[in-house]
Amino acid sequence: MKKSTRNVNQVALAIRLIRAFRNLPQKALAADARLDISYISLLENGRQSPSLHSLAKIAGVLGVSIHLIILLSSSADQLRELSEEDTAFLKEKLFDLLIEAKELEQ
Repeated sequence: MKKSTRNVNQVALAIRLIRAFRNLPQKALAADARLDISYISLLENGRQSPSLHSLAKIAGVLGVSIHLIILLSSSADQLRELSEEDTAFLKEKLFDLLIEAKELEQ
């Protein structure tokens, strides 16, 4: 599998996972993001690569930062290449997200 295809598939999986976690149907995601349902379907099936603008709209509707989608789309090799500063930043952000999720459960 080509690297670009793998990256598109990883973004697709990240979007699907977050959307499923939020119990949000594709149709609702498309409507709230003001994107066509067929475009969302293509994204989630890895047949279309999202623009940064579309990814930001999707992230906003899903209630996550675009950073989380990109992080979830990253391979282990890509994450190993992070600087110590970037790693510390991600740890802090992930911790904040976990705390937020825990508060939402209560």
